[in-house]
Amino acid sequence: MNREQLLEREGEAWLDFEAAFLGLPPDRREIEGVVPGWSTHDLVWHCVYWAADVAEVLERLRRGDPEPEEGDTGSRDAAMPRSSPRVAG
Repeated sequence: MNREQLLEREGEAWLDFEAAFLGLPPDRREIEGVVPGWSTHDLVWHCVYWAADVAEVLERLRRGDPEPEEGDTGSRDAAMPRSSPRVAG
């Protein structure tokens, strides 16, 4: 599989993920139970947060930058709210 195919597959997966979330009525997105202690909204926020983290790591690797110091989670982490933001939909 080449780069373009991987990017297309990734894009399609995110569209499917978004469609599944948007298919859930807004009043049910905050109800815990999709996994123990988590709402659908929490799970989506978690996935998006860590996808952004992976993108940051891959970009750092592409540039050949050194690994951050142990415990340094980067500027993106410092800017992220500790509570999950409301996802539009």
